[in-house]
Amino acid sequence: MPDKSTGLGRAQEIYLNRPQRAKELKAAGKKIIGYPCAYVPLEMLTALDLVPYRIYGSIKEPVTEADRALPTSFCPFIRSCLDGALKGKDDFVDGLVTAHSCDPQHRTAHVWESCVKYAYTHFIDMPGTVRADSLEYFKGQLGDFKKTLEAFTGKELSPDKLKAAVKSHNQQRALVRELYELTKPIPPLVSGTEILQVIKALMSLPVTEGNELLTQVISEVKSRQDGPAKKLARLLIWSSTSDDTDVMQVFESGANVVMDESCGGFRPFRAE
Repeated sequence: MPDKSTGLGRAQEIYLNRPQRAKELKAAGKKIIGYPCAYVPLEMLTALDLVPYRIYGSIKEPVTEADRALPTSFCPFIRSCLDGALKGKDDFVDGLVTAHSCDPQHRTAHVWESCVKYAYTHFIDMPGTVRADSLEYFKGQLGDFKKTLEAFTGKELSPDKLKAAVKSHNQQRALVRELYELTKPIPPLVSGTEILQVIKALMSLPVTEGNELLTQVISEVKSRQDGPAKKLARLLIWSSTSDDTDVMQVFESGANVVMDESCGGFRPFRAE
């Protein structure tokens, strides 16, 4: 097991107990905003000193409570997310932001809002094309998001605050891309399991803390002498959500996972 004082050890510690840091921040007076989708514009939350916290489901937790609100033949990920909320797994969360990145989330967002009471909720209707009229519509959606955030926080989301937040999040995207570059050698310098733990840790922390963690991880990985062994194959995993190390370790029992193109992996960080 990695040393907890190191970057990889710290990432593993956060991965194994994701709510801990969010609860500490809440106790210190911060507002925690949950979001189940990578398409939520986190920069706007950060700019208003809100802490984004990615809500995940769990393959280890049987879905029982969500059966009261959703059919069983429904997206298992979003069913699991709602199930956790109904069971109070994320009871430290002050608000919820959802987006129409897929039909299941769109349908569940309104059910979720009616079943679980938060101090703040917002739904972003994302267009599915990049036509001029779609971009104009999305601009309006972001304007509405800004207004509700300002009303919730009692603060103004100024251009300067937003630019600073964008800069911090772009730095994180660049650092994540640098981390994935370390899978290119044969054997890779970092495993798919370790990267998954780092990414899930990032989605549990304020962006500045996440950037500090990434810097530590990258430095540690570059200098380590005990990296992954060479396996029979090098794999790219493509999926909607991949966020559990038990699944990743199945792949890595016989292969080196050098890319996980999923919304719980590289996808939210691949471009600025």
